[in-house]
Amino acid sequence: MPHTQETQTENKETRKNLLECARKEFLGKGYMKASLRNICKDAGVTTGALYFFFKDKEDLFGALVEEPL
Repeated sequence: MPHTQETQTENKETRKNLLECARKEFLGKGYMKASLRNICKDAGVTTGALYFFFKDKEDLFGALVEEPL
C-alpha cells in the first residue's frame, strides 16, 4: 500500500519532532541517562512509533549527530 503525500508529510513531522525531543533529552541527561520513554512522551507518540523510525537508542542518537558531523 503506497504512502499518500499526507502520510509522508506526517511521517516527516513525526520524525522531526522525535529528533527535537531526543536532542533535548540527550542534552539534559546525557546519552546513558536519556530515556526513550521520556522522548516518546514528550513527542506525544508511542514507543512503537519511535521504533518505526529508529532501530534503537544508538540509531536515534546517530541520526542527531550525523548531520552536524
